[in-house]
Amino acid sequence: MPRRKDRPWPNSRQIEAFPVQVPVPQPCRVVAFDNATPGDEAMFVAPDGRPRKAVVPEGVAGGQTFTALVEPVPVAPVEPLAPVDLQPWLKAAREFKMNSDFEVPGADALHKLDFGGLMTAMKKESAGKMTIQALSDKIVLSQMLDNLRMPQMPLLLALQDPEQISKEVERFVDDCSQGNAETCIIKPTHLSNAEGVMQFLYKAEEEKAKHVEFLESHLGTFMNKKAQEFESEALQSLRPGFVAQPKYESSVGFPTPLELRIVTLWGKARMGVWWWGCAPPTPYQRNAWIVRQPRVRGELHDDDSWEVVHEHQGHNPGFEKALELFLREMSQMALAAERVATAVGAPFLRVDFFVGDPKWGVRLNEVAYGSGTLHKRPSNNGGVLLVDDSHAMAQILREGMEECNAKQPAEDFLSTLGVRGSTYADLAVDRLPLDTLPPETFTVSQNVPPSRCVTDDQQKHEEDTVPPELCVTPRIHWAPHGFAPSVDAATTERAGGTGATRQSSNRLAPLLKKVQHARENEAGRKANCGATWTSMLERFASSAPSWFGIQESSHKRASQDRPKRPQRCQA
Repeated sequence: MPRRKDRPWPNSRQIEAFPVQVPVPQPCRVVAFDNATPGDEAMFVAPDGRPRKAVVPEGVAGGQTFTALVEPVPVAPVEPLAPVDLQPWLKAAREFKMNSDFEVPGADALHKLDFGGLMTAMKKESAGKMTIQALSDKIVLSQMLDNLRMPQMPLLLALQDPEQISKEVERFVDDCSQGNAETCIIKPTHLSNAEGVMQFLYKAEEEKAKHVEFLESHLGTFMNKKAQEFESEALQSLRPGFVAQPKYESSVGFPTPLELRIVTLWGKARMGVWWWGCAPPTPYQRNAWIVRQPRVRGELHDDDSWEVVHEHQGHNPGFEKALELFLREMSQMALAAERVATAVGAPFLRVDFFVGDPKWGVRLNEVAYGSGTLHKRPSNNGGVLLVDDSHAMAQILREGMEECNAKQPAEDFLSTLGVRGSTYADLAVDRLPLDTLPPETFTVSQNVPPSRCVTDDQQKHEEDTVPPELCVTPRIHWAPHGFAPSVDAATTERAGGTGATRQSSNRLAPLLKKVQHARENEAGRKANCGATWTSMLERFASSAPSWFGIQESSHKRASQDRPKRPQRCQA
């Protein structure tokens, strides 16, 4: 990317050329999975080590190889931690009781800032580690979290025996037919990257047999699949299974629920990641990070503040409301994530939470031993530049391994969570007595009876609700006088048809009026000003209203302690 105007290229002058980096898609060979057909999505590992998806092209069958173009991941500057910022994390490592299942002997050969290499080594060393297998198995994890009294979505179906598919599916459909019709999410417990995940809604009694037949076929298909070979050894060794849960519906109308991934190091939450993807065609510009800001530099406390940073350009009410909800719940989610990491003795653990559903409140969704997301934070040198925090996280983990002396066998941690058995094959989880359970982590909100008047909770829910049409970022393109500005249409809106055209026109009408009003004001201002010679670039920038987005590109930072700057639409 070109240097910013306030940071010119060294030794460069006006009108002179300077070098820039242009990201170029890289070709990558992909093997289509067995029984794949054109149009299916095939998972593969890109050269950067991150899993990607590619659509199987026409003329390619299962087992054959095709070429996919991989968009490069934007690279952020590297900034190792200063000693004063590293010390509190090393102190946390010295005080941490580590589970021996999380030792990574292969990391000794890596550079201490190599985060990607460390994640790969962790996956390889996970083979036969019962704690990591238990955390990866969604049914076992749910049972352990129940013993921690950690709020999570209830299990309406939990199946691991292929012989019981027909019986359990019939019971599940019967339960759906007798209760309130609500959408459920059905997902495998032994796969990742949303493979095999589907929505299910019971519609009518006459379709009951079709529901049973379809679910039996779906579960039977994915029960016979294993995790991809680029996943951890622990995940690949899991016994197959399926769970069904009520669908979590956030009040902000994005296509998927609001989910924040909390990264913990040595039992302390470092940041939360709202992840959309790392490169096109995903809306990766929406990625956001909630970063810990110690109230005393060099120390970590439970009442530390949190700061939102992102690189999203433009005005999107849904995006801004989501960040507000994340920040509101961040402190309790961080404490809950720290409790889970400490309970299992994991020096690195990612704990994912759903946020924004007025019925269920904050709910723990899943945990992961490893992370393929980007991690960014503000630079310690000030300014608006975001730097890559992955290298600092690797530094904390590697140097913390040398400081941590309290290492205990896995049984010492798992037994306190109700787990019994010496291997994953004979693992079982007992329900612990209520008097031995820790206090609840969250205050879970409940449904508000319709007979009640509007309460504070209802009013708060209404304020937190953002419809889908306000969860898009309009992009306004500058055009010279005589040309009409255009706005990118939402991808979910169907083109063509009288209804769609009328809906689009109604949405754009206020925007076009605003454009015309701004131009009239600009024209009046110019009429009162004397004509002076300026450069073509200056004339271009000054002729457009400021809200058009003709401005210097910058990273946005929204602090908890100060009001957020208004977002502007970008060209």
